[in-house]
This record gives sequence, structure tokens and C-alpha cells, in this order.
Amino acid sequence: MCAPRSEGRLLIDDDARGASCLPSNTTSPWSSTVSEVQAAVLESVGNLVIRDLPEPSVLPGELLLEVLACGVCGSDMSMISAGFPVGAVLGHEVVGRVLAGASSRSPDEEEIVVVRPNAWCGSCSWCVAGRHQLCPDAISHGLGIGRQGGFAERLAVPASLCRSVSGVDVLDAVFADPLAVALHAVARAGSKGASFAVLGLGPTGLAVLRAGLLMGMGPAVGVDRHPPKQRHALDLGARAVTDPGDVAGLHEALEGAPAVVFECSGRPAAIAHALNAASLGGVVVLVGVSLHDAAIAPSVALTKELDIRASYCYSNDEWDQAIAMLKDRRVRLSAVVDGAVALEELPAGLTRLAGGEVTKVVVTSGDRSPL
Repeated sequence: MCAPRSEGRLLIDDDARGASCLPSNTTSPWSSTVSEVQAAVLESVGNLVIRDLPEPSVLPGELLLEVLACGVCGSDMSMISAGFPVGAVLGHEVVGRVLAGASSRSPDEEEIVVVRPNAWCGSCSWCVAGRHQLCPDAISHGLGIGRQGGFAERLAVPASLCRSVSGVDVLDAVFADPLAVALHAVARAGSKGASFAVLGLGPTGLAVLRAGLLMGMGPAVGVDRHPPKQRHALDLGARAVTDPGDVAGLHEALEGAPAVVFECSGRPAAIAHALNAASLGGVVVLVGVSLHDAAIAPSVALTKELDIRASYCYSNDEWDQAIAMLKDRRVRLSAVVDGAVALEELPAGLTRLAGGEVTKVVVTSGDRSPL
């Protein structure tokens, strides 16, 4: 029977509903009975509990990883607030050290790797077309939903999902997934040389800001109400920062309306702000995840003849591109991490993240700076 070691409650959305936690005798499909590991288990709406779980079994073709770092994503926060999936170990921004498993073509033991969280099949029509993010298997077989995620001491993953990042700072490497998301969003905008605004300066928004500038867009303005996030945006190359809703200030900073607006906050109200901020004939790219409906005025999009494009995850090529940019240090985002927390401190760290007190929470197994 699994007994709680510590418990933290994170109520983000009172309207969310979830089911009860798994029975105490329920065994995860990925586990064995060799030994125990600590993991953060989602037991109900807003409720993560640190429990002892069986050591993950390592199947043929898999690697056993010691989790060195696992970043908290906005989608993790959305799932925690909804209490779904009950019994899951979330966390998909994983950097780990190879402990066991492997084959002649996979990373060696002790090698540091990042894990691609989306396990696309490679053979469906979407994968063949290079749009791997639309593969039906991508999420259902991925970390935190189809298999144990990285909010744990160790996990087993297919070797095919692992890429070596030895020599890259762990707190930079943990941004492989957000950076790939950002590169896909920039590609969806398709507007090289265009001025742009980023609404929501969380980790994904900051990655979009940096990726846009590196891929030839600009100038850029960041939009967020939190001063620490505004400072990060300026450090990463934004011309200016403004508060949400200040369309006039945004236009003044860019000397005109932005040709592209990336909505990265996931807040339904921000979509209307994006439409209002964009230039005539502009592009609005929806990047942030929201589980709620948004009220917009279609007439704004119509009379401006705006293109509204969704950006979801990334392709295999964009994943490779993100890793290459981290390896050659074209992108360094570790400064965005306000502090790292031990696994048992994760519930408290999430509470501060939900309250906007910090920008990026990363669970680490090593030295950490306090939040």
C-alpha cells in the first residue's frame, strides 16, 4: 500500500471537477516491485501527493533514467486544476541520466539526455506529412498521460525518445520542449522580418520571444503584468514591455501595430486583446493552452482581415532544431528559472507559480536555489 510522505493542495480553478484518487491497491502499468521511488501523484482536483511507488520496470528498448530536472509546463497546471488524469505522474520536460537499459544505438549509461514527451507513431498520414504533432498516438502514448511522467525520482522511457545533451547545462536542457513549441509557433506565423508581440511571458512566451528574434522576426514587445517576467523579456531582446490591455502602449513601443501577435498566456480574455492589438491584415497565433471558452468579437477579425492560426506542439524536425540550438548555445533560458525545488517541495512551488510569484518551476535532484 502506498502511504503519503508529504501532501500539498493546489486549488487553481474552483470550477474544475475531478474524480476520486486511485484505490490504494492499484498498480501502475509501468511499475515492478523491485524497490520504491518517490513521485508526485495527481490524486484529485488540485491535489498532488508525494508517494512511494514501485520502481519502474524497464522493457526491451527502454532506458531507466534518474530524473535530474523536470520543468513545470502550463499544460501541467491545466491538468492539475482539472484533476485529470487521476492517478497520473505528470511532468514532460525531462532531463535525465541513463542508469540502465539501452541498446547499441541508444545513449550510453551515465549519459545526460532529454526526453521527447510526444510518442508519435512515425507511420500515419500526419507523421508521413511531417506534422507529427497531429499523430493520434503523440499524446496518448506520451509522458504524463500514456506513461509515467517526470515528477519522480526515476522513470523508464523508450530509448527512441531520448537525445543526448551532455555538456548542456541541465537548466537550459529542460527547455528543449518549450523551445520546440516556440519554434513551431514561429513557423506557424510565417512572417520573417515582421514586428511581433508576445502576450503572456511565462516560459513558453519567453521562448517564443527569443525564437522569433533568432528566426529573423522583430522588433518585439512583451506583454505581461508581472515585473520579473517583464525583466526576463527585456533581457531576451524585447524592445519594450507593456501591461495587458495597454494596446496604445504596445503600438507606441513598436511605432505601429504588430504584424504578428502570439497569444501565449492561455487566458481566454487575452485572445480578444490579441485581435485588438494586431495590425490590419495581421496574424494571431494561439499558443497558450486554455480549457475554457473565449468570448471574442468576430467583427474585429473580419474588418481587419486577420489570420488566426493555432500552434500545437511541434514536429520531429522542430524537436531536432531545438536540441541543436541548445547544444550550440544559441538559446540560453536557464535564467528564466526563478529557483529549483526538490520533489517534496513541488506542491508548494506550484502554489507560488499559480499565484504569479515565480516564472518557472523546475524539480531537480541536485543543488537548487530556494523559491
